[in-house]
Amino acid sequence: MHPRSRRWHQLDHVIIPRRQLHGLKQCRSMHSADCGTDHALVRCKLQITLKKFHQTRPKPLPLVDVSSTCNSLCNQRFQQLLSSKLDSATLPADPNVVWCTIRDFIMSSALEAYGQRSKAQPDWFRDNVDLLPAVAAKRSARLKVTVRNNRPAHSELQAAKRTAQRITRFAVSRYWENLSTRIQQCADCGDLHGLYSGIREAIGPITKKVSPLLAAYGALLVDTSA
Repeated sequence: MHPRSRRWHQLDHVIIPRRQLHGLKQCRSMHSADCGTDHALVRCKLQITLKKFHQTRPKPLPLVDVSSTCNSLCNQRFQQLLSSKLDSATLPADPNVVWCTIRDFIMSSALEAYGQRSKAQPDWFRDNVDLLPAVAAKRSARLKVTVRNNRPAHSELQAAKRTAQRITRFAVSRYWENLSTRIQQCADCGDLHGLYSGIREAIGPITKKVSPLLAAYGALLVDTSA
């Protein structure tokens, strides 16, 4: 603002590349801020995204689903596969080669009999086939209500809501049943890693809260006896 004419003049600008224009959320001048000068405070909100560095990692080895070892049919199939591979193979005289061959036979037979264990458990929302169409139908019914605000559109929206709620409750119930079954199978076959992983998935992450003790003057009290 000019001190004599009392008119505002635009002097400051925020320069940003065009390719990063989507990161500029807000840019405005704060006339109410008292800066002790005739210039207004310029405030700009930017959304900064860190650059991702992709590193090539070797493909990890497949893991055997040990939770299926409590199934007698899988155990019989594993024994049959391993026996057939050992009977048909001709083992050399070198003990190192013999050990590597037997190790590969055991691993391949276990993967065929018990299956491969996934690193992350499947998402119940994504893997449910009936839930995604119900959500899409509810979304389309809501759009119809915004376009045509009449009684049939509201009735269709209410019916879509009831269907989505019913399917969601059924999917959540099936997810908890499968998780409980998996935890029980891991406990029966002695798979402690799968047991505690299932319990951790069921109860969620545990938040660790720290309550430090402060002195009267605000300093942190630290035990220095050790």
